[in-house]
Amino acid sequence: MIELYVGGTAQGKLQTVLKKHELTENYIINFDGDCSNNNCQSLHSVLFGSETYETNSINFELNSDISFCEKFFQKFYSTFNINGVFTDNIKENIDKNLFEASQFNIDIKNNKKYIIFNKFNFFIKYLIFDKNYPERKIDISLVEKLIVMFIKKINENNNVIIISDEIGNCVVPMLEEERVYRELNGSVLQKLAEDADIFSRIFCGVEQEIKKQKKKMRFKMALVRHGKTHGNLEGRYIGKTDECLTDKGIIELKQMKDDKFYPDCSIVFSSPLIRCSQTAKIVFENKEIFLNSKLEEMDFGRFEGKNYNDLKENSYYQKWIDSNGEIPFPEGEDKESFIKRVGQGFDEILQLCYDLFSNFYINMKDVDFAIVAHGGTIMAIMNILLGEGYYEYRVKNGRGYIVSFTFDGKKIDNVEIEKEI
Repeated sequence: MIELYVGGTAQGKLQTVLKKHELTENYIINFDGDCSNNNCQSLHSVLFGSETYETNSINFELNSDISFCEKFFQKFYSTFNINGVFTDNIKENIDKNLFEASQFNIDIKNNKKYIIFNKFNFFIKYLIFDKNYPERKIDISLVEKLIVMFIKKINENNNVIIISDEIGNCVVPMLEEERVYRELNGSVLQKLAEDADIFSRIFCGVEQEIKKQKKKMRFKMALVRHGKTHGNLEGRYIGKTDECLTDKGIIELKQMKDDKFYPDCSIVFSSPLIRCSQTAKIVFENKEIFLNSKLEEMDFGRFEGKNYNDLKENSYYQKWIDSNGEIPFPEGEDKESFIKRVGQGFDEILQLCYDLFSNFYINMKDVDFAIVAHGGTIMAIMNILLGEGYYEYRVKNGRGYIVSFTFDGKKIDNVEIEKEI
């Protein structure tokens, strides 16, 4: 995990972070002071109390005569040419040379593995003001990438906390080096903020959370196709047509409910077309039904209401069959657009359930939520979840799937078809 905290000077950033994580200063790599002066212990070496921690090639301890920053950039400069100018070799030698100094593997009390970079802006400043390399030319974009890669490398084995002063909130400086420093610091912090799991600003010891990684939750969902309609019995393409269930369709659903085909659930969503809302009220009796128009069946265009016998002499219909249903219905939807539209509705449902289950206690049922929709809608959702197999997920009326998966607010993972209904 990467956490980034920024704020003005003297705002209590370090102490706020230490208190938040119940850590001590034994976890800190502190950068401060005159970055080019080793004798003054520039950048303060590493403050890990009196203990010594070993990386692949470096021992860090209190009162070390060479700072972490110095040692890191010795590796950094090994990829420079004689004039201190970046060369193409740097790209080939990054893993071999540059990051040997970043292979931390530190065991800390309570098995918490944290590396805190305090005053991280001084780490960046070291690049700009290092008097040991006065003639070197700096490719800002490359340096930015290297610093971000360095942090990611450390993050492979440790939780990384970065604390940085905000700089550049006043008059533009006269010195070119100072302007470059501000530009680079801002650019690096922006990139780190993109990758950070937590990003906050601290003012007077108070944390203002800007970004926080959402926790991963496991959901169990029921997908149920509506009961039979007259169009279904006649094998017709029924999309936008708002048909009711047949009497027989209603009886079949009630019998399946009595036979415990359907799980109990916490929340029910449905296509607004009447055949779905009727089914939802029968199957999930006494539940409030939330309607989402993006769950409606595909628009079959000029094929709407027709069956095979009506269309078998139609040349475009034969062309549609030969394409395996990939070309659009005439004056209707194509498969890709339909899946995209259903996906938008499914995402709205997921976000709502995620926020609801994250923030409120809900009595657990057999499944967390149910979606009552059309055959095509269920095929589209299964295709979204599993990435393929659209036509493999045809279901009969009143049938469907129970599917489980994890969701972190952005990404669906670990999809499993638990059973067919």
